[in-house]
Order: sequence, then structure tokens, then C-alpha cells
Amino acid sequence: MLKVLKRVSIISGLLVFLALSMAFGFGSSTQEVQAKEVASDCKYSQVNLIILNDFRWKDLNRLTTPNIYEVLSEYSTASLSPGRTPESKDSSRFFTTLSSGTRTLDDTFDDYSRIYEKNIKSEFNADTTNFAVSATDAGKTISLFSDKPIIGDEKALIIDKDQNPLGKELPVEKIEEKNLSDINIVSLASGKSMDNRFSDAYEKLPTKNALNIVVGSINYTSRHLSVAAIDFGEGKELFSRTRLRKGLVEVQDIAPTVFDSMCIKAASKVEGGVISAKNTDSSFSARSNEYSQDNTNSKIRGSKNKFATFLVLFSSILITVLVMLKKTLKQNISFSKGFYRLIISFAFGIFVSCYLTNVIQSLTVDEWELKLLLFLFVIGVFVSFISWILFKPAFILVMLTADLFLDNVLQVNSAFGYSFISNSRSYGFSNYSGAAVGICGLVIFFHLYAKRKSFGNLFAVLLTLIVALPNLGADVGGTFAVVAAFATFYVAVNNDKLDLKKLIKVGVISSVAVLFFGFIDYLRPVEERSHLGRTFDSIVHLEFIDFFSIIYRKMIGALGTVNSPWFVIMLICILGITLIIKKFQLSVDRSQIYAVIIYCFIGTVLNDAGTIFGAVSLFLYMLFLLEKAASQLPAKVNIE
Repeated sequence: MLKVLKRVSIISGLLVFLALSMAFGFGSSTQEVQAKEVASDCKYSQVNLIILNDFRWKDLNRLTTPNIYEVLSEYSTASLSPGRTPESKDSSRFFTTLSSGTRTLDDTFDDYSRIYEKNIKSEFNADTTNFAVSATDAGKTISLFSDKPIIGDEKALIIDKDQNPLGKELPVEKIEEKNLSDINIVSLASGKSMDNRFSDAYEKLPTKNALNIVVGSINYTSRHLSVAAIDFGEGKELFSRTRLRKGLVEVQDIAPTVFDSMCIKAASKVEGGVISAKNTDSSFSARSNEYSQDNTNSKIRGSKNKFATFLVLFSSILITVLVMLKKTLKQNISFSKGFYRLIISFAFGIFVSCYLTNVIQSLTVDEWELKLLLFLFVIGVFVSFISWILFKPAFILVMLTADLFLDNVLQVNSAFGYSFISNSRSYGFSNYSGAAVGICGLVIFFHLYAKRKSFGNLFAVLLTLIVALPNLGADVGGTFAVVAAFATFYVAVNNDKLDLKKLIKVGVISSVAVLFFGFIDYLRPVEERSHLGRTFDSIVHLEFIDFFSIIYRKMIGALGTVNSPWFVIMLICILGITLIIKKFQLSVDRSQIYAVIIYCFIGTVLNDAGTIFGAVSLFLYMLFLLEKAASQLPAKVNIE
């Protein structure tokens, strides 16, 4: 007993030391610069918010929009993302999200009270009166200057406590000193005259102690990235806690930024973060081109994902059928070690190629598909000659972990990575990557533990840190799943059955571990905290409604994936794994099976990716099991 306690204390101590050192040792090396060093000091007496309706970075040009180009070139810049929300009828969600400071439901501006009631009762608990009420409670006045509205009545942007329009609504031509307020909102319709109308409005707006914010509204019908620029100084990129990625902010960040700059206390909760600026070496021209390319890549990412999903579905069906018909086909096909290794290698190549194709930028879906197939062929052939049983899981683990230190170049806008448009974050592991890293790590752990327990234990600590640390994997659901899998393995390592008491023990251990990493993240600056740190913060401040709201949204998101192809893939892989173990009479330790089951279950339930998490994990595990089974076969033989 004492020996076990000693081992646990050593591992725990090592975990704490490494977690603390890595949490604070791998922080951003780029110096964060607050807006003119004064935003948090409340030195802005006025804010000018200029909204360019449906304006993207590709629309910015020295020749066609010279006035906008000149102003934005002197500002800190970023792409503006709509955040993780589905398509809607028009741009209405842009205005309701801006007004609330959190994600909202789409609507049209026909009934102010209905807009309010619909959003306040939604899963987001979004208060569309937040902008107006917060400002007026702080004694600030608001004016809204607008061209002829293109989406309805934009007065809905500023709704008071009684859900009535608030503030002055005047045409852009009426921008003059007597009509100006503490907060001046200028909405310009799209079209050829936008540049000139922008110039006219910009010259009339107050400049003394005023913060200028220029954003492009987002049409949620054709979701895209838009323009974000704030006069925090040139040569900088915008940054917020929402995405934790330089050069990318969200619509819900606008309201908190206005509040912070004028020392306004938010009347209702905001999910968005205060926008600040980080130094960058790239020129304005290079940044604007990059933002435009990001929009293109984000737009085609959905098509990438569909094609890649089809390939995974096809390969999982093929492998399962081949294993199922093993005896039936034995008379016609030579099932040898080399045959299985070739099939496995190409299936493995599908997953890997979806990331590696990101090394070469593509402008069209067709180009990407051709590159993927080329990468797939090369990787499949190359890998088929490598006999080391752990090569494939080790390759994926190293590739995706290294990507964390390379600004996620392989994950950003890849088929199995992030979308700047639709995903809720752009740091750490994506849902696909997190699932892959965890299952690959478990396979390696099983092998190391069987060879030498101490190596396995150290690797378990390392994998947990990679998945959990906020400036590495930052995967909340993945952390819970990985820790639960390890706990399950250690509980059942002597082939003991899992009863309710042991499952409760696993749950307690996992919860404590997640809370520990939440605490580590909580110790970081507010603007750098990941989802886990913010969740821990809500617990510390007894905001349990927010906490359970997060859990509820994740479970609803997971449930929504049941009707996706990944649910089918997950079922096929379960069948395939069962058949591999049975047909090949493969000996797999019960504790390993328990660990994989718990890992997939926890990851599927507590991750908004839902069945995607389970399907990716089981797909890769099926490949690794089949390769283990095939490695026991002679090089050339007809399977009996």
C-alpha cells in the first residue's frame, strides 16, 4: 500500500511541477499592447463605431476604395468572424450579436420585444438590450447614423429595457457636432459610393479622446470573414480571448471592447472578450491579402471536410467488409501481411493527408482534392514499407503536437482542423485532432506499459499535459476523456471487472484532474485563458448557471451529430473492431478495451463534436488493431 501511495505521490508531484512550468513557460512571446496604452484606463470619452455593410478584405483596394484603404492601413487589423452559428436569413444576427456581446439567434427587425424574448430564453441567454442599457446606465448617449437600411430597421441594434428603439437615428448626412453623442454608430450601405461616404463620415466624427472602430457587417446567409480594424496603431494585429489567435476576432468582441474603452459596466453577461493589439512583422498589404485568403480557405473548408469524411467512410466500410468476408474470399485473394499493411497504410494516409495538404495553399476545392489524392498515394506507398508497429500512432501524435508550436499551420482551415468561420476557437487541438491524439497516445501507452510500467506511467503524464495545458492542447473534453481512460486502465489493469464503485472512482479522479488543469488556466491573465480557465472562473464565482449552460450546449451539440455521417462511421468501426478481434483471434487485454470504451464514451458525450470524436478515435484504433493482427501473419500466405 505504501509503495502504491509513494508511486502516486511521485507522479502527482511531477504532474504539478510540469503543469506549472509549462503553463507559464510557454506563454506568448509576442508583447500585448493595449489600445494606445489607455483603453483600460478609461481615457476614451467617445467611441466611433463605423459599420461597413457586407464589406470583406477582398473588397479593399487602393484603386476602388482608396479612402478606406488609407485609414485602415494606419489601424490594427484582423479578420472578423461570425463565430460558431449556423447560416441565417440575412445580416440580422450580426447586429443582435454586436448588441448583446454574445452569440444570438437570427431574426428580422420587425418586433423588438420578440427579438429580446427569443434570445434571452435561448441556449445563449443573450440579452439584446445589453449594449444600450449598459451605455445608458453609465450615463453615455448614443446616436445611430445610417444609410438607407439594406436589411430592415437597424434601430434594433440599440434597444432599451422596454425593448424599444433608443437614441438618435439620423442619415449619414446629419453627422455634425450638435448630433454627436458619446457613442456614435455609423452604418454605411454597400455599393460603389461606400468609399466616398466613408470619407465624408470619417472626417466629421470626433477625434479628441475618441476610439475609432471599423468593422464589416456579416451576411449570415453566405457566411464569411469580414473586416475588423481599430486605431490602436499601425503594424499590429487585433487579438481577443475568444479565439486566442492574433489576427482573428469575433462579432461578440465588439461590445466588450466598447465597454472597456469607456469604463462601462456590462448590464448582462458577455461571452466576447476585450480586443487588444499585438505587434506583427507583416505589412498592411500582406495582412490584408492573408485575411482575404483566410476567408477563401475558410469558405471551402466545408467542402474539404465532406470529401475527407467520404474517404474515411469508404475506407472504414472497405476494411470492415474485407475482415467480414475473410473466409469467403480466401479462395481468390491472398490475404497476407503485405496486403493488410497496404490497405491500412492508405486508410492512415487519408487522415494524415488532410493535414499535410495544408502545407500547400489552395484556391479551389478541386485543387485541394487532387493534392489530397496525391499526398494519399505517396504517404500510403511510403508507410506500407514501415514495419514498426507504433509508427502510425507516433507519427500522428508528433505531427499534431508539433503543430501546436507552429501556429497550427496544419490544422487551420484543414478538413479535420479549424474553420475561422464556423468553429468557436482556433487554438489548441481541434475536435478531430484531440480525438486522434488521445487514441494514438493510448495505443502507445498500452505498448510502453506492457514493456516497462515506469515508461508507461511517465508517458501517461506527458500525454495528459499535452492534451490539457491551456497553451498546448487546451482540450477540455479530451482532457476528461484521456484522464478517465487512464484511470479506467489502472483500475482494471489486473483484469478486474468495472462495477459501479470503480466507475465512480474513475469519475472522481477525472473531475479532480480537469479541475486541476482548470485552476492552472485560471492563474493565467484573463485575456489569455482558454475555455477551461473561463469555466473554472464561473465555478469560482458561483456562476453555476453559466457552468451548466456550457455543459448543456456541449451535450446538445453532441446529440446533433447523431444524424451525421460520422455516426455511421462510428457504428461501422465498432463492428470492424469486433470482427478483427474475433476473426483474427486477437488477444487484447480487457483493461485496454475498457480504457478505449471509456475514452470514446466520455469524449463523445462531453465534446460538442459528439460522434465525430468517437468515430475518429475508433477509426484509428481499428487501423492499429488490424495492423497488430496482420503483424502476426506470415509474409505470404493464404488465410485459412
